[in-house]
Amino acid sequence: MEAKEQEIKPILLKFAPAWKRVVAFLIDSFLMGLIVQVMFSFIFRQEYMYIIEEITAQAQIINQAPPDLINGVAETGMEHITGLFLNFMRTNAILMMVVQILINGIYFILFWTTSGQTIGSMILKIVVIDIRSRKLGIIQSALRFLMLALASQIYYIPMVFTINPVYRQRFHDFFTNSVVVEMPSFDKDEKTEKESEYENA
Repeated sequence: MEAKEQEIKPILLKFAPAWKRVVAFLIDSFLMGLIVQVMFSFIFRQEYMYIIEEITAQAQIINQAPPDLINGVAETGMEHITGLFLNFMRTNAILMMVVQILINGIYFILFWTTSGQTIGSMILKIVVIDIRSRKLGIIQSALRFLMLALASQIYYIPMVFTINPVYRQRFHDFFTNSVVVEMPSFDKDEKTEKESEYENA
């Protein structure tokens, strides 16, 4: 009795639509924003506490001010608090930027080089892969993040344009030989085997 040949179906990959990429990035940005703020609350704890104390003090002064002077007192208090915020930002702008870049860089590079999916990508079921070897390398991921960070300085305008329509590549995809595709769907009986092959490729 001849052995029945198993039919091997190729894995068909579909390029991720732009809306999924945008939503995934917004989710990642929101998560990173929360993490960065938590980090800032530890790094700048004393500065934050001082500003909070000043806000509380100004609120008490306004509450105790005579009715005919309350507008002037409130305006002076707002100017004082605004000055504190501006001085804090000017003094710590570089450190805050470095911390933000480091945290975002670790997040994106780590996920891109391991699974190809950030948390936002997992939710939207899309993955970034190399055109040739599927998983991105560390250098590719670092370069991809660097381009993304540079684009953020000009309001992500480069992200709007598609450089290579065939692979739907934006500029950071094109220059790192990467593409963003949807996670392939499989039949129930072959799902476990095919997903394992895809993840280990």
